[in-house]
Amino acid sequence: MLEFKVMKSDEVETWLDLLDKAYPGFKAPREKMVSFLTDIIEKEKTQDLYGLYDNGTLVGGVRLLQFQMNCGGAIVPAGGIGLVAIDLLRRREGLAKVLLKKSIDYFNERGVHIAALYPFETSFYKKAGFGHGVQISQYKIKPGSFSNKGNKENLKEWRGSVENRRKLLQCYNAVLEKTNGMTERIDRNLDSVFKDGQHTIVYENENGTVEGYLTFSYRNEATFINSMDVKEMIYLTPQALNAFCSFFYSQKDQLERIIISSNDEYFRYLADDARNGDVAAFDSIYLETHVTADGLMYRVLDTKRFLHQLSSRNFGGLNGQLKLSINDSFLDENNGPVYASFTEGQIEVIEEGDARVELNMDISDFSSLIMGAVDMKGLLRLGLAEISDEAAADTVGRLFALDSKPVSMISY
Repeated sequence: MLEFKVMKSDEVETWLDLLDKAYPGFKAPREKMVSFLTDIIEKEKTQDLYGLYDNGTLVGGVRLLQFQMNCGGAIVPAGGIGLVAIDLLRRREGLAKVLLKKSIDYFNERGVHIAALYPFETSFYKKAGFGHGVQISQYKIKPGSFSNKGNKENLKEWRGSVENRRKLLQCYNAVLEKTNGMTERIDRNLDSVFKDGQHTIVYENENGTVEGYLTFSYRNEATFINSMDVKEMIYLTPQALNAFCSFFYSQKDQLERIIISSNDEYFRYLADDARNGDVAAFDSIYLETHVTADGLMYRVLDTKRFLHQLSSRNFGGLNGQLKLSINDSFLDENNGPVYASFTEGQIEVIEEGDARVELNMDISDFSSLIMGAVDMKGLLRLGLAEISDEAAADTVGRLFALDSKPVSMISY
């Protein structure tokens, strides 16, 4: 008999044995992981470790997190799913599917109707209803290729004092409020920013307000061959971004490359020459500027309830009704039509209406659409969505259009 329940502190070692076989690439020292997982169980109020037990034996587990997320301007409760693992000898028995369904129940019971995760394999989670988020690109740019028009006088190097952490968190939260996809920090004390071996540069304006910060470490290849590895960069204003670019530029005599990852598809416009130095990747006239990887995947867990939570989001300022036919083969209770009424862009879920337009798609693609990771035209062009009236495609597209694709800096 399978049971899904909260793990206890004395089960952490057993859980770690299972994790070691599920994620052999993890490099964290065991004693550090024991402390980390024990703290989640004993101290965290917004995180849980849940185990899947077969007749009392731990056969799988998952880390479940709750946080606030910006979804198209509406701040909504969201869930994070991490450390999904099944016992080595129990794989391919459908236990991961059970674990995911139990995790979805966990969130829905707590009023959380959208979740995100980092996939170990995208196809598995796509079948479970998770849609692609935005890809992340890693750049390795020569420092001298960045512009040098910013004001470095407002830049300071900060240590992790209580006041400094408060100001940086205030800056981060201001970015959260205005940036689609951004979430609350898990490390509210900013421990990941002020880690040993890292340096934090802050842009503070004349009024003492932090408008941006970046944290980095050095990557050493030889005694005098080093690069800057940027772990996190947050900015509220163009002035802060320009100052950071000038800071990068000023390192051109000492450093080989500025290594930085970004969700922003326009990031390469910050550099006159964004080539990453790999000349063999493209045997053509094209120049390689970055490598790209899949990141977060999103899933709407209960379509009706989640749309209710988007009451403060503006859906294009439009009026009318829409029938959303959502195909959810993973969750029967979420499979079927949802009727939405829009009044000057404000959404209301209704029992049934006289919608003249029907939109049909899989829950995975709807999850990507509602987060702004893909637009309506893209889904229709690829045959991933169907609309009953092609003449209404542009109008429906404006309903879901967002100014920016989702940005996320959370990891778990």
